[in-house]
Amino acid sequence: MDDEMLVERIKNGDDDAFRELYQKYVHQVFRYVYLQIGDYQRTEELTQDIFMKVVKGLVRFRGQSRFQTWLFTIVRNCLTDELRTYKKKRLTVTVPQEDLARLDGRVDTVEDRVMKREAQEELIRHLQKLSDDYRVVILLVDLEGFSMREAAEILNRSEKATKSLHHRAVRQLRQLVEGGMNVEYS
Repeated sequence: MDDEMLVERIKNGDDDAFRELYQKYVHQVFRYVYLQIGDYQRTEELTQDIFMKVVKGLVRFRGQSRFQTWLFTIVRNCLTDELRTYKKKRLTVTVPQEDLARLDGRVDTVEDRVMKREAQEELIRHLQKLSDDYRVVILLVDLEGFSMREAAEILNRSEKATKSLHHRAVRQLRQLVEGGMNVEYS
């Protein structure tokens, strides 16, 4: 069932429709939030807070954009508030092995898991070195699969500015991965 139909059912008091919408997006929201803050427990709390805001805000959803775009606008706003507070406490993000396993529930060989964990940890370390704007645009476009137009809407920027931001972000991430750049936390 498409999101618009689920939203209408929710507006009409159908709890099953909300559960269906929640199940459809909870893992995507969780992953996105987790990659922003790197704290599994806090991510669980924030994900629940986000969906509470979704429930309360659905009466205002008019379908002028896709539901997923509207949802990630709420996610972005919640993360902006959280990161203001959280960044003051955070110097580096370390990702416990158990957390990476929870993010990706597939079963691989031990060697596959080790190699995958190392690659994920390295990518997370590099993402954390990027500015918030760069990290967010990469996560929206490259991890979550939003179009430039949708990412621009979520970020409250023009599509042209979002494309430019994404281009610079990818270039900087590539330099980090190749070891040619040392970026400090801002």
